[in-house]
Amino acid sequence: MDYSSGTNWLCLPGRADTCSTPLPTTALNANGYGSVGQSEVAKDPRLDCFYVYPTVSNDRGLNSDLNVDNSERSAAQVQFARFAGVCRTFAPIYRQMTLGQSPRPLPERMSRSQPCWPIRTSPMPGVPISPSTTRAGPSC
Repeated sequence: MDYSSGTNWLCLPGRADTCSTPLPTTALNANGYGSVGQSEVAKDPRLDCFYVYPTVSNDRGLNSDLNVDNSERSAAQVQFARFAGVCRTFAPIYRQMTLGQSPRPLPERMSRSQPCWPIRTSPMPGVPISPSTTRAGPSC
């Protein structure tokens, strides 16, 4: 990936992109909500902020195709764009595993509150299952 090319960045200072677009905002005051307006993008911030968006790609296959779509733009807008009010924003496009290929916990491992169930196994094909070959299920 050639990061000297601006096309390989989701957010890059000095151009119009997801991170340099003012966002709707509501000011808070001592009495609750105040005025409604747009966030400001800093003109010449002294800080640099670097952001790596989470695994959000819905592309087919194991890895993303490196073409930015709404999932990457939305993640940057919601999680990072507001920082443009205080810093120069950098967010590289990178090869990420897709959501469809991400490892997920097995349903039986997700919660210990699920009831246990017996698993009956036979030591050999054709041998009848007996109480001695019954063990607790994986969620126990």
